[in-house]
Amino acid sequence: MADKRFVVLEEIGHGGHGKVYRAKDEQLDRVVAIKVFHDSPVEAERLMKEARTLSRLTHGGIVNVYDVSRISIAPGQQTTITLSEDGPQEETLSWAMIMEDLGDIDPIQYVREHGVHAALQIIAEIAEALQAAHESGIFHCDVNNSNVRVLRGHAKVFDFSLAGRTTGRPYGTPAYRAPEQARGEEPSDRTDVYGLGRLLYGLLNPEQIAKAPAEGSRPVLPKLGALDLTRRTQLEDLIHRMLDPDARKRPGMQEVAQVCRDSSRRESGRRSPPLLAAIGALVMTLAMGFGFYFVRHRNDTPQAAKLRVSIGIIHHDKNILMVRRRHKEGTLSWQFPAGIIKPSQDPEQRIIDETLEETGISIKVVGKIGERISPETKVHAEYFDCAYVAGELRNDDPNENAEVAWVPVDGVQNRITSSIYGGVVELLKGIQDGRIR
Repeated sequence: MADKRFVVLEEIGHGGHGKVYRAKDEQLDRVVAIKVFHDSPVEAERLMKEARTLSRLTHGGIVNVYDVSRISIAPGQQTTITLSEDGPQEETLSWAMIMEDLGDIDPIQYVREHGVHAALQIIAEIAEALQAAHESGIFHCDVNNSNVRVLRGHAKVFDFSLAGRTTGRPYGTPAYRAPEQARGEEPSDRTDVYGLGRLLYGLLNPEQIAKAPAEGSRPVLPKLGALDLTRRTQLEDLIHRMLDPDARKRPGMQEVAQVCRDSSRRESGRRSPPLLAAIGALVMTLAMGFGFYFVRHRNDTPQAAKLRVSIGIIHHDKNILMVRRRHKEGTLSWQFPAGIIKPSQDPEQRIIDETLEETGISIKVVGKIGERISPETKVHAEYFDCAYVAGELRNDDPNENAEVAWVPVDGVQNRITSSIYGGVVELLKGIQDGRIR
């Protein structure tokens, strides 16, 4: 009866209709998201409607659906999910949809880390994805931050379950629903424009997320240094029209995308503006370069530092994941994956997100190796022992990295041209002699 098996990594969402798991596809060696519905004819019908809807959409900004099937879930030390498409319909089977895994970065988190230009990029990309859906006669009807993820620097829309909704009663997330949704009326392409307007206003006003200006009043954006007066005025006018109670007066998705792109100074890209990106790359390279000097006294207590960096020693069998930075600083070129830790970020999650974003590799943190303040740069470096989970290695940040590679553990020290932190040396030795797997 078994067709494919999945190993559940974690539960990533749940609600009244069911649960969503992140799991490893053992057959295809990739991480997926599995949306499991409560086993009832109504829920099965909802699932199939959503799957059929998504199967018609092939835009890069919309989640990919791989399969829909009845499944069985086997709890245990490692919970597994088995597809049971042709087997007997036992009571233990449920309906599930297997989809592309979009990670955990929602637009609010991404904009908090990357700034106003990231907000404009995200809204433009969502607008373009929804425009493609509208051209296929599909309306999302629940545009909000919970149904968008940022994967490798680009927005992805998911959860089209309300695209097959029945009218006659309110539908959609209350904080984002358009007036016509609150009245239970048929949606249109302008219904999604309203939800996107609420999201745009919230991203540009973090303290006002899920709130909107008083009906009929013109929104006022904070005085953001990244935008001049003209661009702020353009955005205020756009949001005002997107949130118009009369759907006919709202702009189309194409105009929304164009205004957001025009209002941003930077050219299209995944990271910060060119100057800031260059500065960030320089700071990171210096941090990494000096961060690898050997520490003879492992019990030194780190003191306060202006910059914290999360560094991952990621191993798979006896290979270590390494990146070669495009812009060489001094003699340092090859490095371990690393990310600057912002004040609100968890160091372990930072290296997980940075590795996935830069290389397409999903990892888990096994434990902390150690930390110290670099005596040269005063950077607070935190080192983590990380294990490969899934994914195919690729260079997803060619602007910063010239090359990414799995390097045999015995060749790591030949690529790093400065002394390596003592705890890292011990970890590499353990991997090489087989004590650490």
